[in-house]
Amino acid sequence: MIYLYDQPSHKEEKAIRDLIGEPFNLKTRIKNRPVGSPRLIVNDYSPSLDKHFGQSVDRKFISIERREKGILIYIRNPKNNYVWPIPYYRLTIFKSTDSFNIHAEGYHVNIDLIPARKSVSKFLTKLMETRAEMLDMNQPI
Repeated sequence: MIYLYDQPSHKEEKAIRDLIGEPFNLKTRIKNRPVGSPRLIVNDYSPSLDKHFGQSVDRKFISIERREKGILIYIRNPKNNYVWPIPYYRLTIFKSTDSFNIHAEGYHVNIDLIPARKSVSKFLTKLMETRAEMLDMNQPI
C-alpha cells in the first residue's frame, strides 16, 4: 500500500513500522552503510502509479531507505510526497546494465543507472545482500 506522507498520522507510521521495521539507529546506520540511496531517476513505472508521480512531464525521482524487514521508497512530486513500504519477502529486483526494476504488490518502477555513481552501485549491492540474508533467515528448516 502506498501512503500519503506529507503529514503522516500515528496509525500510518505504526503500519509502516509493523510492515518493514523501525528506521536504523545511528550506530547501525554507521555499521551498515549505506542505508539510504541518493536521488534516483525513474525511467518508467506502472500506470497505477500515475496519481502518485503526478502528471508533469518533468523527470521523476525516488529515493530508497533500507530498513530491518524491508525498504521504504519515497516518491516525491510537486504537490505531495508518498511512501511505498515493501517487505523483503514481497520485493523483486531485476538489474540490467543500464537500469534496475523494483517489483512488488502489482507495481513496478524502472530506475536509470546510466548516471549511476559509485554510491548507487554500493547501495544496490547492499540492498540485494540484505534481501538475500533476510529471505534465507525466514526459510523453514
